[in-house]
Amino acid sequence: MERLWFSVTDEFGLWPRIEAEFRARLPLRNLIWKGGIAQTAQFVAQLSADVRVNEDAEPDPTGVVLPGQDTGALLHIYLCEVSESESDTRKAEVRARAKAWAARAGQHRGASWLVVVVAGGSDAQRLSAGPKFLNMRATVFDRLRSEVGGKRDGVVLLRPDAVESWNAAVLALRDRAVQALEARAASLGDEIRRLDANRMLPGWNYCRFFVVKEQLAALFRALALHDAALAQYDELEAAFLQLLDARALSWFSSFGGGGAGDDFADILDVQRKPYRRQIADNAISMFDFRMYLFGQQAQLLLDAARFEELAARAQHFVATLGAAMRERGSGLAPAFVAAWTYSVCTNVVEICEGVPVQARALAAAKAEFLTSARQQLDVLGALSGRLPPDCVRATLAISSVRAVSSALAAAEPAPAPMRVANPVLAEALAADARFDQVYVRTCDQATQYYGDCGRRRFAQALQADVARLHMSRGRWADAARILRPLVPPGAPDLRACAQLAQCEQRLGRTAASLDLALRLVAAPQPDAASAAAHARLLAELARDVEPCARAPPPQLLRVDDAWVEDSDATCALRVRVHAGVALAAARVEAVLVAGHGGRRLELVLGADGVALAAGATDVRLTSDAVSCPGRVEVRAVNVRVGNVEFQVAASNANARRR
Repeated sequence: MERLWFSVTDEFGLWPRIEAEFRARLPLRNLIWKGGIAQTAQFVAQLSADVRVNEDAEPDPTGVVLPGQDTGALLHIYLCEVSESESDTRKAEVRARAKAWAARAGQHRGASWLVVVVAGGSDAQRLSAGPKFLNMRATVFDRLRSEVGGKRDGVVLLRPDAVESWNAAVLALRDRAVQALEARAASLGDEIRRLDANRMLPGWNYCRFFVVKEQLAALFRALALHDAALAQYDELEAAFLQLLDARALSWFSSFGGGGAGDDFADILDVQRKPYRRQIADNAISMFDFRMYLFGQQAQLLLDAARFEELAARAQHFVATLGAAMRERGSGLAPAFVAAWTYSVCTNVVEICEGVPVQARALAAAKAEFLTSARQQLDVLGALSGRLPPDCVRATLAISSVRAVSSALAAAEPAPAPMRVANPVLAEALAADARFDQVYVRTCDQATQYYGDCGRRRFAQALQADVARLHMSRGRWADAARILRPLVPPGAPDLRACAQLAQCEQRLGRTAASLDLALRLVAAPQPDAASAAAHARLLAELARDVEPCARAPPPQLLRVDDAWVEDSDATCALRVRVHAGVALAAARVEAVLVAGHGGRRLELVLGADGVALAAGATDVRLTSDAVSCPGRVEVRAVNVRVGNVEFQVAASNANARRR
C-alpha cells in the first residue's frame, strides 16, 4: 500500500536550502482528527508521508482511484520568496504566480494547499534590525497572505534559521494535512453510504463497493488506525459471504486457482498479482479475491500485534476456502488443493515464528497448522506413491480419503510426477528419502508446539505416525527409539505398544517384545478384532522366544475355581481358567497336594492342546494316578503357550470334590 505524499512546487530554487531541515521534521506527529466513522476526535501518533518536488499530479476527474496507485498529493506546498529589496513589479509577479498556483491546487479533491514564504538571507539579517523593518516586512507578507490565502490562512512565513519559525510552519502543515484527511474521509464515507443504500437495486456491483470502501481502509491504515481499517475489510467480507449465500456473485469471472504458482503463495504478498486492478475491472476470480482479502486482513492484524486472532482467522480461512476448493465444480485437482493447504499452513507458521509473543494459544494454533500440513503430505504422498500404503491407512485424514481413493483408482500404475510450485514439496515428491525428511520434520515441529501448549496426547499420536513411517521403510531402530517413550509403565497406548513389540521382535529383542505383548493383551481391548490381533501377536512371540517362565497379569490369565473328580479308576481335576483373550495353549498343568495327617501326595495333572476362549473356560486335567485321597490343595496352575510357561496363581487353593 503506497504511502501518502506531499507535493512541493519550487519555482525559485528554494528547496535545497530547506530540504534537510524539512525532512528532519517528518513524520508529522500528534495529530487530532475527526475523520473516522463515528466522527469523534481521535489521536494519531504520527503521519508518515513522502515528499515529491515538482511532481504535482492532475486531479482525478472521477474522484475514485485504486488504493496503492497515485491518488494525488495529500498536501500541495508552494515555495516562494519575496524580498523588500526587489522591485514592485517583481513582487507583483510573485504574488500573481502564487495566486494562480493556489487556484489550481484548490481543484484537487481531498487535498489541501499551503504557500510557504521563505525569508532570504539579507532579509533574515534585517529582521533583527528593528521595528521599522518588521512593520515593513509584515506589510509585504500580509499583502501576500490577503491576496493568496484569504480567510483560509493558506500562507505561512518560514525563517530557515529560526526554530520558532519552523515550529509554526510545521504546525500549519499539520493542520492543513488534517483538513485534507478529514475531507477525504468524509467524501469516501458519503460514497460508501450511497452505494450501500443502493445494494438491492439492479446493476449494483460489489467490486465497485469494494474499491471505494478499501480506499477508506487505506486512509485509516496510513494513520496507523489498524482497528478501523480492519473493520472495513471485515464489513467487506461479511457482504461477500452474504452475496455468496444468495448466489449473487455474477461479478466474479470464475472460481480460479490452478494457475502457475497459485499453490505456493505468501498470504501477506498482496502485490503478487494486480488484484486491485482486477477488482476494479470486475475481472478477478473468487480464489484470487479471497486470497487478497485475507492477505489485507492478516497484514493489519500483524500491524496491530493481534497474533492469536491472526492464527484463529487463518484457521477459519484455510478450512472454508479449502472446502470450497474441494467442491464439485471448482475444477481443482486434489493434488492442487493439498499443495495449497500445505503451503498456506506452513506460511502462517513462519509468520507466527517472527512475532515476539509466544502464548499457549499461539503454540496450539501452530501445532494444528503443522498437523494439517502433515495431513496434506499424506494426500500428496498417497497420490504420488511416496507414502507407503500401510501409512496411508494409518494416518490419512478422513476428510481426504474419498478424494484420494478416487484419484488413486483413476491413476496409472506408475503415476506421472505432480507439478507443484512449492520447492519443498517438489523435492519431497521427487524421492522417498526427501519425502521422509519433510514428513518427519513437520511432525517433529508439531510435536514441539503440542508440548508447549500441554497437549501431550496429540504429540504422541504424531510421533506414532512417524514411527509407522520408519517401520514401513524398515528402519526398526529409529521406530523403536521413538516408540519407547510412548509406552510408559502402566496402561499403555495399544497402538504404540503393538508397534514397539513388532520393532523389538525385528531387532531380535524377543524377551522385551514378549513383555510388551503381555501388557498389550492384558489391557482392555477396544473390539474383538483388536483382541484377536493381539492374541496372534502373543502366540507368535511365544513360539519364537527361548523357553522361559512368566507370571501373567490377572487380566490375562487367572484361575478362580477347581474341583476334583475322583473315582476308582482315575483322578481328574477341573479348573476354571479366565483368559483376557483367546489363546491356543500347548499344555495346561496343575500341581495337586493330597492327603491327610502326616502323609502327603503330590500329583501332576495336565491336558494338551487346550483352546482357551476369551472369558471363562473349564479345563479337565488328568493323571495316571487312580486316586487322590484326603484334602486336596491346588499348589500351581501352569499354562504353556509356545515356549512360554505362564505360572497362574489359583485364587481358591482348596479344590472341592464331586
